[in-house]
Amino acid sequence: MEERMYDINCVRRLHIELSSRCNASCPACSRNHSGGPVAEGLELTDLSLDDIKRMVPIEIAKNIRSINFCGNVGDPGMAPDLLEILEYFREHSPKVVQQVRTNGGMRNAEYWTKLGNFFSGQSDPNNKFLFNMAGVVFSVDGLEDTNHIYRRGVKWDKLIANMRAYSATGAYAIWEWLVFEHNQHQV
Repeated sequence: MEERMYDINCVRRLHIELSSRCNASCPACSRNHSGGPVAEGLELTDLSLDDIKRMVPIEIAKNIRSINFCGNVGDPGMAPDLLEILEYFREHSPKVVQQVRTNGGMRNAEYWTKLGNFFSGQSDPNNKFLFNMAGVVFSVDGLEDTNHIYRRGVKWDKLIANMRAYSATGAYAIWEWLVFEHNQHQV
């Protein structure tokens, strides 16, 4: 079998999980047991700016065209260095498209305003490909009376305040909605 050699400098897209922490306990998430306690053996940790610089040095970062910050077991909004990491990639690849996927229920409105200011003016509203849009994808599965059924632990008032603060900056956002029997009437 022929061995293939890959040039790391040809990497253009990244999917980065910045944190194994989350403020929610979604029943289908592998980070917990059916919406209950955190799974045994899951180390609660975050990638720092220094970790990112070590894993994606400038000579690689300058070639990156798109990054999806999304979690399998955590929410990128929980990572203490999220804003600094976004700035690092933009500094070294000014046209990089960065998306943050989150339940939006952590931190405070002031933080979400900062995040919105970072993304403000970064997306072309005429772009037909949502995956090429820089900004935040809010994973909110229902309205005030249903979101908490799946997104357990996410406080509606805080979530809406955060979404409004982010949106007030004019930054691009998507409301991504998982349809369940309990929320389908609200779509």
